[in-house]
Amino acid sequence: MNPEYALFFVLLGGHMLADFVLQSNAMVAAKLQRSTRRRALLGHVLQVFLGHALLLAPMFGSLGVLLALFAALAHAVIDALKLMLEDWRPAPLGWFALDQAAHWASLAVLATFFSEDFRMHPGDLNLRGSAGLLIACLAFNTRGVGFLVAEFLRRWNPHEGGASASEEQLRMGWMIGVLERTLLFLLMLEGQWGAAGLVITAKSIVRFRELDQRRFSEYYLLGTLASFLGAVVLVYTFRLLPMVLAW
Repeated sequence: MNPEYALFFVLLGGHMLADFVLQSNAMVAAKLQRSTRRRALLGHVLQVFLGHALLLAPMFGSLGVLLALFAALAHAVIDALKLMLEDWRPAPLGWFALDQAAHWASLAVLATFFSEDFRMHPGDLNLRGSAGLLIACLAFNTRGVGFLVAEFLRRWNPHEGGASASEEQLRMGWMIGVLERTLLFLLMLEGQWGAAGLVITAKSIVRFRELDQRRFSEYYLLGTLASFLGAVVLVYTFRLLPMVLAW
């Protein structure tokens, strides 16, 4: 694997780990409030440094820690600009996409700039790059795909009469989605597509009575298929992206 790609995948794993695993929903909400923004942003930047350092330090020692620091500083600048733009014009999905694109671009710049330093570093860059990409896909498969599915479903209300789900129901649904996508990802990664189908079937059995309501059943089907599609895309990303780049 090209050193630039291998290092980029490791950096991407650290970024996804920080943004979608270490960062909580409460911290995301705190960053949106001006009164708590500075402290929450500082806390998240520390998470970004930790996420990168967890992957880079064991692989590359002190040089990896230095790279983690640069990645955290770049992340802080991008997040601060994103929050300013959100204050100006709220657009969750649009700013999310722009924010992630900017983070990926900054990681690509760092990977290119530091690739020569890591080129002769002992260790299997192919293995390290693959490990970084796997962590990135697994991490994004949790809250990243969950956010995209939630934005996709936002226009529909599954409850008759316009009633809203309780906060507890929303949290439980979010956690079920995270566990479901993680299990589906791991099963499909091992080629166990039949077992992945059983997971969705088991989930449908639990909701059997609610599926009698057409409005809820359509909403449930949309959410399940969107969540399943997210896991499928990430599995194929992990399998095919290194081959595409090598080609």
